[in-house]
Amino acid sequence: MRKQLQGIALILFSILLTLTFEVMKIKYVFDLSLHWACIFLLIGLIGIIMVFEKPKS
Repeated sequence: MRKQLQGIALILFSILLTLTFEVMKIKYVFDLSLHWACIFLLIGLIGIIMVFEKPKS
């Protein structure tokens, strides 16, 4: 259950960061042509994997 809560927390955190960075008009990661939303999407995907992963015990 703890792993699921961590995954859900990661998903919610990535949504929060995506929305706040969009409001602040911050789009790019430093001088790279990479958008912050792509990084937060990756974090959300990791959270979804953690939620649906079967416990090892």
